[in-house]
Amino acid sequence: MKKTFLIILLCSLSIIVGAQTGTPWSTTDSGNRVLRVTGGSEYHFTVNWQDEVVTPLPLNEGYDPLNAYDPATGEFTVPEDGLYNIKSRVRLQVGTGKFNGDGGLFSTGYSIDNNTEPEGNSGANDIRVIRGAFMSGFPNYYDSQSHSTIWLKAGQKIKLIFYARGTANMAADKKVSIIRDACYLRINKML
Repeated sequence: MKKTFLIILLCSLSIIVGAQTGTPWSTTDSGNRVLRVTGGSEYHFTVNWQDEVVTPLPLNEGYDPLNAYDPATGEFTVPEDGLYNIKSRVRLQVGTGKFNGDGGLFSTGYSIDNNTEPEGNSGANDIRVIRGAFMSGFPNYYDSQSHSTIWLKAGQKIKLIFYARGTANMAADKKVSIIRDACYLRINKML
């Protein structure tokens, strides 16, 4: 019994020690950070996206030491098999409108290998946007943040995506836009 317990304990310790072999977490553009992209001109409803269509959100290239991101398409190509931590924020800005209970849905996440079906995506986050539900004198922002840790294979493609439904109902003047200067996508390779 003692011998079995000792073997289990030693095996558990080796798993814990083995799990500690990844690169230390980096909050800066170093260490295990493999991508940080942010910014770009505003995306406007009816000009840059349509209602009820999953839309990729390309951002300006910031830190990309592996040259794995295409800012024209917003596509990150996974450089090698591993465990990746993906974090993003997409900021929606809506114009004014009298509160009437009307509104829409705003959702963000990551497309893996161009899959736009819900079960093929990761990190989905939904926000209900209600017309006129804001504090006077403050910007009318809705931040949708997503955070996932997922095992990816080399060559897989990751895109930051968003989806909006009922967008015209979010503001009286249809002034709804994505503020890309406040958006980001950060990817760290954990193992």
